[in-house]
Amino acid sequence: MTNQIDQALGELMHRESVRGAAVVTDDGITVASRLVGRFRDEVVSGLTSFLLLTTRRALSDRESEQRIDRFTIHATHGKLLIQHVGGAWLIVLTDQFARLEGVMPAIDEVGSRVRGLMKIDVS
Repeated sequence: MTNQIDQALGELMHRESVRGAAVVTDDGITVASRLVGRFRDEVVSGLTSFLLLTTRRALSDRESEQRIDRFTIHATHGKLLIQHVGGAWLIVLTDQFARLEGVMPAIDEVGSRVRGLMKIDVS
């Protein structure tokens, strides 16, 4: 399973503007990673876990529970896209000039593949 997820992340790395990709569990454990350069697994997975925890906490203060499927952070040096893929999260890091509408079809396709791979058959 991990090899197939790693292969899917590798395909994302060939897309223009993508600088890193990973699959991380809710509690910050890295399932697979294609992070390069200044990006470190433990930092990206820890940040993802923290962002999910605080975002959920903020949303739960509202009258109705809100479900998070995807969110994007736009920063000075790039973008961080976090997408729910079943029992984990697909993390995609891009450069600051990335046009997300151009890379979203590839992210959605990889997310769908990872979601299928994350399902565990208990029969």
